[in-house]
Amino acid sequence: MHKILVFNNVSMDGLFSDSDGGVGWAKRDNEELTEYVKQSRGDISTYMFGKTTYQMFAGFWPTPAGKAANPYFAKILTEGRKVVFSKSLKRADWENSVIEPKADATTIGRVRKSNNGDCLIFGSGTLVRDLTEKGLIDEYQLVLNPVILGSGRPLFSPLPKSVELQLLESKPFKNGTVLLRYQPLKLGER
Repeated sequence: MHKILVFNNVSMDGLFSDSDGGVGWAKRDNEELTEYVKQSRGDISTYMFGKTTYQMFAGFWPTPAGKAANPYFAKILTEGRKVVFSKSLKRADWENSVIEPKADATTIGRVRKSNNGDCLIFGSGTLVRDLTEKGLIDEYQLVLNPVILGSGRPLFSPLPKSVELQLLESKPFKNGTVLLRYQPLKLGER
């Protein structure tokens, strides 16, 4: 079965958005990271989003500004299959997008099986938290940014129990960010 991966920028204090919900603090001048992603991207066929992140991405990446900011990411995101989990969103106009009302184990299993590759979640804090709580995330790829925000939204808002992780890779970049790849330990691996 294909994996579900999380890819997010985080601050030194574990936040993925500032107190206004913005991500402008995340380092954008990272050609090294883009090259790394091109080389190590693997078999990603589907992008999964919560409603807020989907609307933010759909309003930027398929536009001329998004294409100018990073042509590679604009292309793969626009051409890729996108699943947005939302009970309130009625239309998803960005090409190759579908809406799923629930992110339960049955729906996630169906999305996984219907893919030709892995699923990648960007942003989407509520979705990441819910799937983490259900034990459905296979890998976390976090880009640690050299900034302490002080307030904002934590990527892992309170969970009912801790989740132990195993470090798979750490990759520093010249702009001061560090990519950290982790996989959750399964029961019995602790």
